[in-house]
Amino acid sequence: MLRNIFLILSVLLCAIWKLHAEDERKPSMFQVGDEWLALPEVFSKLDFSADSTPATEEDIEGQKHLRASRFWGRLYIDGWPQTVQFFRAHFGIEPPMGRKVFVFPDPRDACEEIKNPEYYTSDHVLLVNRGKCTFGAKAKNAQKTAATAIVIINNEPGIDHLPGPDAHDIDYSVSSIPQPEGQLLEAVYDEGPVDVMVDGNPGPGHVGLGRRLEGFIVPINCENGGAKCLPATYDERRNVANLTEGGYVRLGSGNEATLKDSKELPIEYLLAHFGTKMLHSSVSLSVVVAKPVDACGPLQNDVKGKAVLVRRGGCPFVKKAEEIQAAGGTCDGGRQPPTIHRAYGCGTAVEGSEHGHTRSHGLQARLQHLGGRELHRW
Repeated sequence: MLRNIFLILSVLLCAIWKLHAEDERKPSMFQVGDEWLALPEVFSKLDFSADSTPATEEDIEGQKHLRASRFWGRLYIDGWPQTVQFFRAHFGIEPPMGRKVFVFPDPRDACEEIKNPEYYTSDHVLLVNRGKCTFGAKAKNAQKTAATAIVIINNEPGIDHLPGPDAHDIDYSVSSIPQPEGQLLEAVYDEGPVDVMVDGNPGPGHVGLGRRLEGFIVPINCENGGAKCLPATYDERRNVANLTEGGYVRLGSGNEATLKDSKELPIEYLLAHFGTKMLHSSVSLSVVVAKPVDACGPLQNDVKGKAVLVRRGGCPFVKKAEEIQAAGGTCDGGRQPPTIHRAYGCGTAVEGSEHGHTRSHGLQARLQHLGGRELHRW
């Protein structure tokens, strides 16, 4: 009898030991300065096998449930040429809904308490740089402000579902984005603020913050094994369909860009599918034509700080943009036929004149941004 009990207990103990061995996980490794730290692994809050069946437009609760279970998505920044992919962290909650303002806090790595917390409201999302402290520490410091989410910019190629054993139960949204896109966002942010004070009151740029970056954090649902990927909620599909993706270039003589000088103006433009956000609408620039006109080689004329018109063809759009950037040009417009299309290259694409040329001597350009037209950037 005792022998049988002993055998049964031995079998049970072996089974428990085997189960534990199969489930054993390696610790999460973090580099803090020159030191590597090991934190115990915990179970992820992400369910990669969650049902991806889309909810109907009438099923609001079903849409919210689907949205909360998605583990990746895209940042849609108004006026930004392309979306930015994000991964949710293994800890925290889903991203906030609605239009948000993306800001870089001080310190940029959020490894200490955020300075000037009064700048931030529930309309803000903090963009912070990876490194120096754990992801959990960054999230805890961000949560002390009124901002509703933190997006961590990677410091190496790729993106990850970030672990946070030291903040596993935090009730806060934590995501990450790739290094190149994050660096571009930071560079544009540091151009501002453009509008700081209006009649003695904080303007659109908000006192103490950089250039205004507005948009949405949109979880994406891929149904049928990834054959169709769309925002998880119908409201967000409508929101991202109305983002700025083009506008008008208003040209005029001297310091004022007006419409009085030509019946051909204003000139419509569309953003390319690469590059950065267009200049602020309050900025006025001199306009020059590139030499060589197709900008397929080093520029021979002074384009520094100016808007540059180039002729399409002869080389890829990216090559033109690189040559203009190397010469110090601020933005470039690729001349198009009268029917305008989205350019997969140059900074902007503008509509050509019916006479096949554009007068540029002594002209100033001012931009007017327009809402979305035909957005298909899932």
